[in-house]
Amino acid sequence: KGIHLLNIAVEKFGDQADPDYEGHQLMEQYQAQLLSALRSAFEETALPTMTSVGLELAASLIEKNILGSDITTLKRVVTMMCKCLDYFKPDYESHYSEQIVDKLKIATMESLSRLFCYCLSCSEGSSQDVNSVLMNALTEEHR
Repeated sequence: KGIHLLNIAVEKFGDQADPDYEGHQLMEQYQAQLLSALRSAFEETALPTMTSVGLELAASLIEKNILGSDITTLKRVVTMMCKCLDYFKPDYESHYSEQIVDKLKIATMESLSRLFCYCLSCSEGSSQDVNSVLMNALTEEHR
């Protein structure tokens, strides 16, 4: 439930400007805490529901530009998201039901689709470097 609450906070306040630092977003100051929660959602011991919400949070962090232009962090988040593509491998074995694995597959497709759409929407503009890094990370990882 905690990571779901973080996702709601990012969705609601992700676009808000920081009143103290011009040109920055309010949620940027919580980047370390958000990434820590995100990492725990992608651990091997994490429950599938947590991973599913973690995928949503990862896509939201990138879409809302909360990670800023930190290329290393962006690559790390995309890599975590792309690890979920393992669910699509024919030899993937899970101790969860097929229904749960299917929900994870849908969440993976949804979050990566959101990321891809974000890359396409910002292909024109000042974030060209970030866009090329994201697209390269998407095409390098697991494909």
